[in-house]
Amino acid sequence: MARRTDEVIAAEIKNLEEVKPRVPSHTAFGDSNHKTIDAQIVALKERMDEDSVYRLWPDENEMDLASNVIDAIAWMNEDEDEPPSAGWVELADMQK
Repeated sequence: MARRTDEVIAAEIKNLEEVKPRVPSHTAFGDSNHKTIDAQIVALKERMDEDSVYRLWPDENEMDLASNVIDAIAWMNEDEDEPPSAGWVELADMQK
């Protein structure tokens, strides 16, 4: 299985950490954006797989969080081109 290099993953973790303070803490529906970003960071740091996501976040109320984490894993495994931070940067920029 292909995977992005440790350096590229570390840079993306840094991007997520840097964008987090600029992102609204919660969505209009009350979901925590910051919890989702933190979960994406954990997934990248620990090189998680999709099975781990469903074990850690099995609750149907956390499906949006799990989906975002799975997207981060897909990016890490080169199955997705857009890094997870891209959507957060876009959301943060809309707050200006």
